[in-house]
Amino acid sequence: GVEVRALRGHAGKVNAAALAQTLVLEGVTDVVCTGVAGALAPGLKIGDLVVSRDALQHDADVQGLGYPLGVVPGEPPSWSASEALYTAALAAAEALGEGEVVLGRVVSGDQFIADPERARVLFDLFGGVCAEMEGAAVTQVCSRAGVPFVIVRSISDSAGGDAEADFRTFTPVVARRAKAVVRGLLERL
Repeated sequence: GVEVRALRGHAGKVNAAALAQTLVLEGVTDVVCTGVAGALAPGLKIGDLVVSRDALQHDADVQGLGYPLGVVPGEPPSWSASEALYTAALAAAEALGEGEVVLGRVVSGDQFIADPERARVLFDLFGGVCAEMEGAAVTQVCSRAGVPFVIVRSISDSAGGDAEADFRTFTPVVARRAKAVVRGLLERL
């Protein structure tokens, strides 16, 4: 009895923000951003699931004006996901009964991370569990509009030297897990 809109976006924060703004203007009441991501946290493997506690833009750099790296002027240091949505997402992910399920920080930037040193820096500097290219832009738009949100990502690669090959190989498989979590989340709302 609840209308659900499923929209397919394109890579990058601008595309994601434009799509999120469209949803907000159409009056959606909750937003779930899903897809794949590169692992940053030690121990995460291909196919594991990450549910956002919060998100930030790792490539926001206004240090020249005195802002910390990753902070967008006029915005909070990160955008917190809806507790109700992340609780439902975690329950749905754990019900799948396969792989690791992690609640943590998602870091977004207009960069495909394929360097183990860069991945380590994003983990150490921001506490990012995974890196992707859209989620924090969606969360920024939703936060400004007062629309609850959560990010659900399935790990497609290690964000290291094999990231490009792993991404291409495993995305079709692991994206199905993220999709299953979203379906389970919807059933729990």
